[in-house]
Amino acid sequence: MAQDAFPNAQLPRVDDRPVWDVIFAVYGYPALLLAHRLKVFALLAAGPRTMEDICNSLNIKQRPAEAILTVATALGFLSLQEGHYSLTAVAEEYLLEKSPNYFGFLWDLMIDNYQVCSFTSLEKQSSQILRKFMGEAKFINLTKSRSSCCTVLQVACIV
Repeated sequence: MAQDAFPNAQLPRVDDRPVWDVIFAVYGYPALLLAHRLKVFALLAAGPRTMEDICNSLNIKQRPAEAILTVATALGFLSLQEGHYSLTAVAEEYLLEKSPNYFGFLWDLMIDNYQVCSFTSLEKQSSQILRKFMGEAKFINLTKSRSSCCTVLQVACIV
C-alpha cells in the first residue's frame, strides 16, 4: 500500500549512511561523551542492568537515561536484551579503564575542550584567520557579497 502512495518516487542510487553518520555525530557524540562522563560503561562492566538500576545507581532521571542509552545502543556500544543493558565487545575493549586499549582518556580530553571544537568556535577562528589573511576590507566585502545566510566557514571554503 505504501508503495502505491508514491509511484514516481525514485530510490537513492547510493547508501545514505554517510549522511546519517553526520547526524549521529552531531547528536550521538555528546550523548556518548555524557555516558562516559556519567560512568555508564564502568557501571555496566559489573554486568547487565535494567534502566531503573542504571538510573538509581547514577542518580539520573529516566528520560535523559533513555536518550543516552538509546544512542549508545544504536551506535553499538551497548546491547539491550530482555530489558537489561550490557556492554558490547567494542565498549569492553575501548571504554573500560582496565583495558590496555582504553580510549576514555581521549574522550575526557574532548569533553574538557568541547568549546574548542564547537561550530561557533570554529567559525570565530576561521573569521580571525581570514581577516589576517585577506585584510579587513577584503574580508568585509567578500562576506557582504555573499548571501545573508553565508557563514564565515562557507567563505573560508571558497577562498
